[in-house]
Amino acid sequence: SSTSRGLGDVYKRQQDETASLLEDCLLGASRIRSIVTDLMSFTHAKDLDWELIDVNELLQKTVKLAFNEIKFQTDIRWDLADLDVIYASGGRLGQAFLNLLMNAVHSIEHDGLIVLRTRMIEEKGEKIVVIDISDNGHGIPEKDLALIFEPFYTTKKKGKGTGLGLHMVEHVVQDHSGNIEVKSTLDKGTRFRVKLPYKDIKRI
Repeated sequence: SSTSRGLGDVYKRQQDETASLLEDCLLGASRIRSIVTDLMSFTHAKDLDWELIDVNELLQKTVKLAFNEIKFQTDIRWDLADLDVIYASGGRLGQAFLNLLMNAVHSIEHDGLIVLRTRMIEEKGEKIVVIDISDNGHGIPEKDLALIFEPFYTTKKKGKGTGLGLHMVEHVVQDHSGNIEVKSTLDKGTRFRVKLPYKDIKRI
C-alpha cells in the first residue's frame, strides 16, 4: 500500500541519516586520534635519543617506512652527497622527514616524482647539511605558503589532515638549531629545504 511505501521511505531516510552520522563520528574520532598522536610528539623527552646520525641513511629508512604509500603513487630519485654524521634526535628528525615525504606523496595524483637531495655547504663559516624533498605534485597556493606551518592549518580535505604535521616539522627543525624553507608553484610542484648545522647542539 501507499502507506507502507511511505513508512518504508521514512525508515530508509532514517537509516541513511544514521549511517551518515556514524561516518561523521568515525571521521571525528580518527581526526582526534591523529591530533593526540601529533601532540604527543611535542611532549616526549627530547634528549633521550640524541646521537650521531647519518642523514642519508635516515632518509633511506624513512622511504622504506613509507614504501606502501609510495610504490603505487610515485618514483623516487636519489641525489645524495657524502655527508659527515650530525648530532641529532634520529626519532624526531625521522618523523619530520616522514611528514614531508607523505605530504609530497599526497600532493601527487599520477606520474609522480619525488627527489631526495642532500648537500654539505658552508654558510658564514659554519658547516651545514641541506636536505631537499621535492615533488612534481599540484603545488601550494601562494596565499597558503605563509600559513602552512601554523598549527591546525591544513589545505587537505575535511578529515584528511590535522594541520599539525608541518607545524611539528618546523618545531623539530628548530630544536636542531636549523631552519626550513618552502618554494612551490601551482601544478608544477613543491620543494621543502631543511638546513641543519653540524655544531654540537646537545641539550644539557
